[in-house]
Amino acid sequence: MATPLPTMWHAQALTLIGLVGIFIGWRGGMRRMVGFYDMPNATIHLAWGIAIGGLSAWFVDSLFIQPMLAVRAVPVESVVLLLFIGLAQTGAVHLLLTRERVKLLRAAPTSGWTFGLGLGGMQVVYLLIRVADENWIGIIAGFGTPTILLGVYLAVFAPWLQGIIGAWQGAGILSGRPWGAIWKAALARGLLLFLLAYGVLNLPMLLMLVPAVLLGQMRADDEWLPLALLPSLRQEYERVRRKGGKRLKQRRERERGVPVAEEE
Repeated sequence: MATPLPTMWHAQALTLIGLVGIFIGWRGGMRRMVGFYDMPNATIHLAWGIAIGGLSAWFVDSLFIQPMLAVRAVPVESVVLLLFIGLAQTGAVHLLLTRERVKLLRAAPTSGWTFGLGLGGMQVVYLLIRVADENWIGIIAGFGTPTILLGVYLAVFAPWLQGIIGAWQGAGILSGRPWGAIWKAALARGLLLFLLAYGVLNLPMLLMLVPAVLLGQMRADDEWLPLALLPSLRQEYERVRRKGGKRLKQRRERERGVPVAEEE
């Protein structure tokens, strides 16, 4: 059961929301890695993520959303197909991150992150275009303030979580465990696709994105993203992190009126 698209202006506005989410996930998720990661590789893999994400979103719509709308239920076979889409996305990530130029620069975690941002951003755009249709059967339907607020929420958390999964898979590649990373990341992506595609009809499900991003970001900051650094850069990275934490502590002490023993 196909539904008509919203107007061109609405589609452009919803696309912009998805693209802003990619920017937020890049700036927010890799904020501690600024100046330390391979920017050209990260940019190239973002473009790959956007291209493959658009294709994946079409498959999610055709193989899951349309059958679900047709029978007003969740077909089991469609859920299985979502898992296969997650596996296909993960296979594409593996092929891109195991190329020689990526391995030589240890760019797999950071490039996996930006690839995931593209995947998540395009999935959000496609879902929002669906929700913006007046005939959508969910609680939120049509282009309006509720749809925009839902779009902002999804644009912040969905690409970010896809980025975390990409960094996790990239770290597995660098750690010499690529095949284990493939199956785990494929399952995570399949579950995320189900959460997003079904969650726009059952909004409380989408709340699960928040704790997943918070927990995943802590692991990414401490374990997965720093693996992209050469040993010499890793030392500098840790020094900058310690220095940043010390400055934050001093600023808070000054705000409370506590004398600061050492000024930078």
